[in-house]
Amino acid sequence: MGTGTKGGTISRKTLSLIILTTLILTLLPAFSNVSLKSVSALTIDDRPIVQRRISIYKSRYIRTFSIYRTVRNKLKRRLSSNTRRRYRRYYYTYRRRIVDYRKRIVHYRNLYYSLDEQNKKDLGVFCEDPNDLDDIENATDHHFNVFLTYQCILEDFNEELANKLWDKGTYLQLAWEPRNPSHDSVNQPNYSLSTIIDGNHDAAIRKWAQQIKDFGHPIYFRPMCEMNGNWTSWSGTVNGNSPEEYRQAWIHIYNIFSEEEAADQIYWVWAPNRSGDYVDALNVFYTYYPGDIYVDYMGINGYNWGTMYDTPEWTSEWQDFSEIFKYSYTVFTEQTDKSVVICESASTEQGGNKALWIKNTLQKLLTSYSKIKFYTWFNIDKETDWRIDSSSASLTSFKNYAKYHE
Repeated sequence: MGTGTKGGTISRKTLSLIILTTLILTLLPAFSNVSLKSVSALTIDDRPIVQRRISIYKSRYIRTFSIYRTVRNKLKRRLSSNTRRRYRRYYYTYRRRIVDYRKRIVHYRNLYYSLDEQNKKDLGVFCEDPNDLDDIENATDHHFNVFLTYQCILEDFNEELANKLWDKGTYLQLAWEPRNPSHDSVNQPNYSLSTIIDGNHDAAIRKWAQQIKDFGHPIYFRPMCEMNGNWTSWSGTVNGNSPEEYRQAWIHIYNIFSEEEAADQIYWVWAPNRSGDYVDALNVFYTYYPGDIYVDYMGINGYNWGTMYDTPEWTSEWQDFSEIFKYSYTVFTEQTDKSVVICESASTEQGGNKALWIKNTLQKLLTSYSKIKFYTWFNIDKETDWRIDSSSASLTSFKNYAKYHE
């Protein structure tokens, strides 16, 4: 005995099960999400509760998907118009519930990982005008723990900015560059690595050490980054330099800071450009690393260039977080016991889904890469529009997933 047209018979048992399950799921009070206001009040001791909610929604998802699949298969048969209308209602009801349960599972899984302080990462940002930081924080609904700025050796330490950041609970990340900004970025014989080693710039370096010491608070100090490239005056293969001279110049700078009693006040960040394979990452480490006693954090710079470039020299492609950073991260964590910091990073919109890239990156920082301490977003429109709000979808994605790192 059944219902429907010939060739599309549905057993009363199946129909009764679907109707009964629909009624139960409709009347069953769903667990409410933990409100965003209460997330910060949760601790690692609450992880078992969150884990139970994950299990509950997983079981609901599995059960609902099974019925959804049954209904979908029934709709492929010949049915009477009344039966088809009924099953289409079931179809859309279960599909909505599947989407809802999946969202809840993702929410509680992210919350579960974020309750462990070791999984949360400090998020940093760079913008050209530091006065725009408050606007960026308002737009993203996020307080950035690190602010990146660049200064060259000819300037004075920007203590006013450092104090302003310190007062609002933000660390300064200083990319320090021994160069003349008015000259060619690469060919600067007066700022070759040998001139640093020979003491030609000792007075300027000493002044910087004294000014940072007078500030009186720690900063992330990142001198001469991306030394493994060929686009800066301190790179190891241009401007008459060698990798050995890079290591010597780093140690020379460190020693001057030590003499001025400033070396222990700052966090020394050694930061090459990301490597595209394991062998290259290993080579960069052994070629340029000055040694554990001269470094506090292993830094990495890396970007998702998407499909921006197609030239004889380089064809870029869309890359996720792991494809960009995994080789450098693996080598650095194998060769040292130091934490890793992502000093500069961002994604273009060209060649993929930037909003999804942001979501996956912020989730990956929660669930993997346990030795990463902070991640800094390069928030300017330069080679491409790297900014978080390059599209409304990208901004929304950042707001939705940055909250798990608060």
